[in-house]
Amino acid sequence: MNILLATVRGLCRIGISIALSAWIVSATVQATVLNRDAVKGWLVQSGVYDKGLSVQIQPGNAGASLIGADMLQKAFAKTFDSTYLRANGNRVIDATYDWLEGKTKAITFSIPVQDKANDFAQNMADLLEVKLAALPVCSSRMGNPDVNNITCLPRGVSAADYARELTKPSGSDMFLSAPLTQDMFTNGGAFEQFSWLPASVQATHVLFIGLPFVLLVLGGLFVLVSPDKIVGASRLGRQIAISSTITLVGGILLLIAAPSIDLGNTIDATSPQQAAAIKETVNALAHTILPDFGRALSLYSGLLAVVGGMLWVGMFVWHHKRSQLPLPELKAPETDTQSTLPETPKKD
Repeated sequence: MNILLATVRGLCRIGISIALSAWIVSATVQATVLNRDAVKGWLVQSGVYDKGLSVQIQPGNAGASLIGADMLQKAFAKTFDSTYLRANGNRVIDATYDWLEGKTKAITFSIPVQDKANDFAQNMADLLEVKLAALPVCSSRMGNPDVNNITCLPRGVSAADYARELTKPSGSDMFLSAPLTQDMFTNGGAFEQFSWLPASVQATHVLFIGLPFVLLVLGGLFVLVSPDKIVGASRLGRQIAISSTITLVGGILLLIAAPSIDLGNTIDATSPQQAAAIKETVNALAHTILPDFGRALSLYSGLLAVVGGMLWVGMFVWHHKRSQLPLPELKAPETDTQSTLPETPKKD
């Protein structure tokens, strides 16, 4: 019987450690990655919206002498400012989390970037006008034979008019002629390869809610099969404190290491300029997300470590004081000697 009870206590300890660690991780994920408000905050704090879409701009051949990546970046930043990007970024985040939470069957969103086509063209024209105004007037009426290499300003045409002509929106510009939808990021809206994500999110919710009940059952069983219930409760507190301290150390280490993490080696871009911009953005996100994850992990681990430590110490002190209490004196039962002694016969 003793061996069986010891086996049950050992299994309970293992189960408590696993369930406790799993709950701490699930609670941390619930408060960070699965919290849409937290994700929205990360994008704002990291400055992603302030960088805009310029990280996707690469030097091209169109108007190479005047229109370069720097001008495109400035025009994009002015057209799609941080306010616009934040509003539509929140729209994409909400659509994604609605899908993850099972509210919709797929991620669907539509960002009307085509409404910004004229604004973008005007911003490009304003930037280009300054450069065109500094060019000499062309010697012939033909102007620039190669519009990809503008070296002079055509006769009789102002810099402003020529800039507007060169930056006129084109129907072939797919980015600014149609709304930006999920299909542009998923090759036709194929979410089949990610169909496991909503189920995983729901499983995390179940773990977050169900694991505390599992811990109560395992903890109660551990104390129940302990020879001394107070000692068993003390050991239960010690087990909780030790398991929580392990994850607490992990959270603290993540907090310390997060600012120095460099994800530059994971960047794959077609140009050094783009790679540098993407690296800056990715590292900014990492330096914002990882500390929050470490703080949440440390918070939940710390709270449980305190609870376990209080139970451990409290039950230990109770057991110690109980063992020092004097035992009650055992008194022999009083007997009536007169009634028990045999009567002696009287002599005549």
